[in-house]
Amino acid sequence: MTFKSMCVVKQEQVEQEKSYSLAAFICGLFIWVPLFNVVLGPLALLFGIIGMRRIKQDPKRYGGAGYALTGIILGSIAVVFTLIWAYVSLFHPEILTGD
Repeated sequence: MTFKSMCVVKQEQVEQEKSYSLAAFICGLFIWVPLFNVVLGPLALLFGIIGMRRIKQDPKRYGGAGYALTGIILGSIAVVFTLIWAYVSLFHPEILTGD
């Protein structure tokens, strides 16, 4: 094995898979778009949890804990606000209409 091939092997081992963490982060960024938050909030939460579980299982292979945590936080905020909005619109519609 030559020195150059050893460097390539070492470089490939440094690369970490961050797909679920990045998906959680991106979904979390777009929860502020009206009507997308109903879908993207739970997806951000789900992808963030999956990403954190993978990082916990094998931290050398998986990365992006900050992205996953941000997705979990933003997804949780979106889910809470969506549930509040659904409760208010179903049981107290006068608040939304101003009557």
